[in-house]
Amino acid sequence: MVELDTLIDPSLRYTFQGAAINDLGQIVADGMDAAGQPIAVLLTPVPEPSMAALLVAAATSFLAWQCRHRRSPPTLTEN
Repeated sequence: MVELDTLIDPSLRYTFQGAAINDLGQIVADGMDAAGQPIAVLLTPVPEPSMAALLVAAATSFLAWQCRHRRSPPTLTEN
């Protein structure tokens, strides 16, 4: 487990008391700012570009395979 306090710039002097992860994978946290005022944050995960590129490449390959599979006529074999 990673403490949220270690992931932010220390010069901001934010502290988090509680955090939870919702069904969308978002992190919801509450805490205090440098002046002692309560704050709430919502951290939303963003997929890495390499993962998005991999998904596009996989989908393209699948669609190309499907297209090629539909176009090729069935072959007859002689016995």
